[in-house]
Amino acid sequence: MTDAARWPATARLFARQRFGMHPGLDRTRALLARLGDPQRTFAAVLVGGTNGKGTATAVLDEVLRADGRSVGRFTSPHLVRPGERIRTHGRDADNDRFERLARRVLPHADAVDATFFEILVAMACLAFAEDGTELGLFEVGMGGRLDATNALEPVASAIARIALDHTEVLGNDVATIAREKAGIVRRGAVVWTSARGEALRTVHREAVQRGATVRSLRTREEGLATIARDRVPVAALMRTLSASPRGSRLRIEARGGPPFEADLPLVGLAAAENAALALCLARELGAGAEALRRGAAQVRWPGRFERVLGRVRPYLGVPIRFDGAHNPDGAAALARTLRRFGARPALVFGAARDKAIEAIVAELAGATGPLFVTRALNSPRAEAPDRIVARLERVGLRVAGAYDDPRDAVAAALAASGPRTAARAEAMAAVAEGATADGPSTEVDDAAVVVAGSLHLVGEVRAWWTGDPLPEWERWQ
Repeated sequence: MTDAARWPATARLFARQRFGMHPGLDRTRALLARLGDPQRTFAAVLVGGTNGKGTATAVLDEVLRADGRSVGRFTSPHLVRPGERIRTHGRDADNDRFERLARRVLPHADAVDATFFEILVAMACLAFAEDGTELGLFEVGMGGRLDATNALEPVASAIARIALDHTEVLGNDVATIAREKAGIVRRGAVVWTSARGEALRTVHREAVQRGATVRSLRTREEGLATIARDRVPVAALMRTLSASPRGSRLRIEARGGPPFEADLPLVGLAAAENAALALCLARELGAGAEALRRGAAQVRWPGRFERVLGRVRPYLGVPIRFDGAHNPDGAAALARTLRRFGARPALVFGAARDKAIEAIVAELAGATGPLFVTRALNSPRAEAPDRIVARLERVGLRVAGAYDDPRDAVAAALAASGPRTAARAEAMAAVAEGATADGPSTEVDDAAVVVAGSLHLVGEVRAWWTGDPLPEWERWQ
């Protein structure tokens, strides 16, 4: 039986992706009203920004649940299964529940002409209400001011770093994009932000005009002179006490409270900063010190500099990294992490055709080895490998190979890594058959390949690499 036959409402929902996104709040509000306004049964928290908002939402979820709260979490996109987007009490919606939610919402969505993403937001609200959640955490989609999640009335919000992305919709400069992102703040509420420079000044100005309280998180690594130039008061300073391919240890010094430290199993400086943003907001929401520590230590966020051991032959036990660096700012963060943790891995790359592919690869080129380009097979938006090659060669970037099937690209990348990969596989023979995604690591990163770019590509390759079945749905959003 096909997926469409088994889950027909889900098939109908995914077919709506083709009609694209239409910014605005009226359809979402009308849809929620027809469902009995389930969003009124819980307190909403919105997490926006360009890069890192998903990580911050995941950390916030873990910490607040460690504090004894009942929490629902909405994130996007999913890597493999659509139910990853809707999570309550620490569990993803399974395929059958996702189908039931879609079946309930779709007739009302038809009546108001709601889009794919707007329907997903309504499904999450319905799930959170059904499960009696106290808090609903929503990762904002594109933008903020006119994003479907902004139809809710948040009691608090966070805005992670802001950079150029979706410029055809949000604007061509950081200040314009920051104004859109700042649309999620509310009068009388607190917004924590790790934005920098012009983006931070814009968020601060917009929030003050809206009657919100802004709290800025900065890192000690930036230096006091850099921080002072932004002319926005600092509410918390983060310092990375230690970092390795296994995670980081953070220290956060915040006004109005004692310093606290936390161990984080996520890797990279960007992940540490995004986690710190979530920890500051969680403490604002009343989470205690033990919950901050315990929640941070438990967080998992697949596909973000994630080390995964192969569970398919002939790659049993072989580690590769996955990272959804889909814009230049995200690619720069990935490059910094790669430089910090060892040898240059081969890069398997693919992205949507509307992305700044040349700029993304240029950021990664100095931190990676040979480049192999491919595409997500189930994403009609994916740029064709031969077109990626042409685009990169026009700007002087060299490609080692182009493959229509991402599995072939990974095989070529591993082969290009030579004896080092064979040695790793042999050394990890003891864990080969029972390997897990959280296998052993070393202080020097042992992954010879990183798969990066589109999260759709990351999800496809990760599903194959771990032996998980991949749903047949096309991926547009």
